[in-house]
Amino acid sequence: MHALHLLLFGTNGLPAAAFTSALALLAGAALSLAVYDQPVRGWRIGARRWLLRLAAAAAVLALVQAAFVLARDRNLGTGLVFAWSGYYYQSGLNDTLVHWGLDGILAIQDWYHYAAVIDAGLTGIALAVGLAVGLNVAGHLFNKWETLALQAEE
Repeated sequence: MHALHLLLFGTNGLPAAAFTSALALLAGAALSLAVYDQPVRGWRIGARRWLLRLAAAAAVLALVQAAFVLARDRNLGTGLVFAWSGYYYQSGLNDTLVHWGLDGILAIQDWYHYAAVIDAGLTGIALAVGLAVGLNVAGHLFNKWETLALQAEE
């Protein structure tokens, strides 16, 4: 349905719709992997596994954003909707970097696209943690409600 929506209402046609839909599916799969078996397992999977899950979500979302950066000449979009694009960083950080004495960053070609890729990775971590916390809190509240409902039946 996302591809159909992009075909009907998008401005870039079929290549952009297919590209965007495939990458959106990949990003969604990475976030799903990060919260796999939640809230059943809860926080008991261990720190190592949580770090692996968060790293996988960050890496995949950064790669998805990087794919948009690499395809920018084909005008297929600016990237993930929930992460800022490189052009946002370019317009918003130029003066700030100079003010902070970091104007050497501006000498790096396309520095703002690197910032967007890093932002996408950090956004992947934030989304995965938020989803996991939400699922675990919801599971805890559901178990509490279920216990009270069973006690009320007796």
